[in-house]
Amino acid sequence: MDEVCGKGVLRGRPFDGLGIFIRKSVCNSDQCLIKSDRVLAVKVDSCIFVCVYFPVFRHTAEYESTISNIISILDDIAAQNKQNPLIIGGDFNLEFANGLSQCYAFNNFMASAYVK
Repeated sequence: MDEVCGKGVLRGRPFDGLGIFIRKSVCNSDQCLIKSDRVLAVKVDSCIFVCVYFPVFRHTAEYESTISNIISILDDIAAQNKQNPLIIGGDFNLEFANGLSQCYAFNNFMASAYVK
């Protein structure tokens, strides 16, 4: 980072990242469930907080694979924590209007994870 910033004005968003901030006074215990480049999940008391970073849409097999991997991780978290509320936030980078960006895969996950 120092090397890149030392070359001049930084434009755009060249660095990826995830984060969840938790105030210690608000929770008695916290537990990291998963930490990867694209998904961060933390259990605080009985609630699961998930931060995701979906890639920007590209017509490539790598994009398809990354989306499938993220959805699989989310599905595992939801399945292992059915009794706990699940809050998902982050940078979705999904185009829900045109359907090209694998938004249907995320919608299918949400429909299957939703329990009345």
